[in-house]
Parts: sequence; structure tokens; C-alpha cells
Amino acid sequence: MNIQLIKIEPLSPSLAKGTPRPPATPENCYWALAIEDGGKFYFWGRGISLPISEEDYVMVKANPKLFLGSTSYYLNLRISFLIQNNCDFER
Repeated sequence: MNIQLIKIEPLSPSLAKGTPRPPATPENCYWALAIEDGGKFYFWGRGISLPISEEDYVMVKANPKLFLGSTSYYLNLRISFLIQNNCDFER
């Protein structure tokens, strides 16, 4: 098992000024885990665990910044959807 702690947060305002990004709120700034276990990959954040692809696992570890088009942005959207719909896992 491989576990890596990563900090999810919006891309700095001083970088890529024209790139849309979410606001720096508690929902968009948190510690998360990228997990590899026996060839399966997971993303854990805000109390939700998501099964993810190996590519998503590599990408979120390489760039955990939130901006439109980033892997972390789309994982964050999936987590937000599950929280808003009172789900504790993805179906």
C-alpha cells in the first residue's frame, strides 16, 4: 500500500491569470490522500473515498492545484456532489 498526503487548494492567483479557479474556501482547501493498494487507486478527501484510475492517481499527485481542467478540480467536484447528496461513496 502506498499513501501520499497532498494539499488540495486553488491555483495561486499570481499564476496563469486567465485560468478559471474556485475560491479559496474550506471546501476547496483541504488535506487529501492519494492511495495505491494492490494495483487499485483511490482519492480520499473531505471524508469521502473515491476509486480513481491510475492516470488520475498520478496526475493529482503531480499537480494538486484546483483550476478548471485539473484532475484535482474534477475529483473535488465529485466529492462535493457526493457530500451535497448525502452519499458516503460513489455508486
